[in-house]
Amino acid sequence: MFISTWDKVAYHGSKTKKVNTFQVVLISDGKLTFLMYNYLDLQWPSLKLNVMEGPSALAGLNNDNGSTYYQLPTSLSTNITSLAATSNVKVNGRWAFNVDTSVIQFTDTFIAPILQLSFTLRVQFYA
Repeated sequence: MFISTWDKVAYHGSKTKKVNTFQVVLISDGKLTFLMYNYLDLQWPSLKLNVMEGPSALAGLNNDNGSTYYQLPTSLSTNITSLAATSNVKVNGRWAFNVDTSVIQFTDTFIAPILQLSFTLRVQFYA
């Protein structure tokens, strides 16, 4: 398992106190491999007086061959902050993908293994 956490990260050149906290997890049992994004608190980009505050942010993944990629909903918009309240695996803030093959899989088939990992990851994320 590989876990990387970005805790209270401001955007480059930020003059505000808006920060984002998120995590990426790569986990495998030798047969299945999952990539998970955990979004705890996303504060930028945002709108202030109808002007975007902070740069656009892109969230997604690709298989590095230039042909298969997935961009999470609301990427590159001020609504990207909603990733902390939405999910593709029924756990708010969690986005999970099976990445065993060159085809990115993100169907309900993979919800059970991800939910089994929830407690372990949540402890490590909030610790």
